[in-house]
Amino acid sequence: MEREGNSKQKADTIKYIIILAVITAGVLLQITTGQFPYDLIGYPVNLMIAIALIVLASAKPGKILTAAGSLPVSVFLIVLITILTIVMGLMPDNRLKGSWPFALTYFMILINLALIVGRRVRSFRLRDTGFILNHAGLFILLLSAGLGAADSQHLFMKIYEGETSSSAEDYVTGNRVGVPFKLTLEDFGIEYYAPKFFVIDTKSGIVEQLSDDFRQGLNVTCDTLTDAGYEHEAMVRVKGPGVDTSGWVSSGVNMQPGKVLQIDRDRYLSMGEPQTKSFCSSVVLINGNDSVLKNDIRVNHPMRYGSWRIYQFSYDRQMGSHSQYSVLELVRDPWIIPAYIGIFMLLAGAVSLFWKGGRL
Repeated sequence: MEREGNSKQKADTIKYIIILAVITAGVLLQITTGQFPYDLIGYPVNLMIAIALIVLASAKPGKILTAAGSLPVSVFLIVLITILTIVMGLMPDNRLKGSWPFALTYFMILINLALIVGRRVRSFRLRDTGFILNHAGLFILLLSAGLGAADSQHLFMKIYEGETSSSAEDYVTGNRVGVPFKLTLEDFGIEYYAPKFFVIDTKSGIVEQLSDDFRQGLNVTCDTLTDAGYEHEAMVRVKGPGVDTSGWVSSGVNMQPGKVLQIDRDRYLSMGEPQTKSFCSSVVLINGNDSVLKNDIRVNHPMRYGSWRIYQFSYDRQMGSHSQYSVLELVRDPWIIPAYIGIFMLLAGAVSLFWKGGRL
């Protein structure tokens, strides 16, 4: 009995030594070769790895695979990835996420999850449904997020009104990359919130914002709002007790004071910088089959095309609504659907466990 206990303890120690040896190898690779080359696991390599993991899960494990899919190994790997994640959060540029130790720990977690799910599926009982949904969902989510990262693209396209482009700049490398469609910017426009007005009292030196609660007996109406670059101008009319005047006020530009409108002997009206409400790019997308799609791209309202998401990112802020170009953000993630499936399975597993009172 004592001999069996010593043998088990020795086997457990060997498991942890192997894991630490893999991490040590990752550190050495990081020192000698630099960051983990995610390009190496791009399609079709990542698909082949996914298939290999599924085959591994379905195979009848021997002693080594049984040990690799054990609970103590799961706990040990979770502790490792937690430590690495904490360290990554303390690093300003998240370099650890692309390191060899992080990548190898991630692969070991995938192997561990695959073996755990495979073992429960082979001996399936109805009460195992929640457990399998949770662990299989986590496996699919991690698989999609990690292996799919090699196929994802993050690009920026600077495009002028009337221009058509079929290439964009890679976010990481800065290289020009072709995209499988053409984009034409038909129009770019900006919508502003109503400007804020301030009353300057030269006698007291007090500057107060006109608001619904504080109007100083004045009624200010804005007839016209224009902008030329950073400077915004408004034609306003001010009415009040003994006051009826109109004129142009502006927010100023390049650290220069703007135009103010004299209300009476001691008071002047000034205008603050109007805040951007939304900006929009009206685009036409032409794909390889010459099919035409038209869309207005706004902040938080991207255009969807296959696995691509096209977001409104920026514009020529110096020219404001007179900007001649728009900057679009192009994001491609072909593994997003499996990731959603994994999330759905996790939610379904959580509901199942809640229904059973948390019993696995």
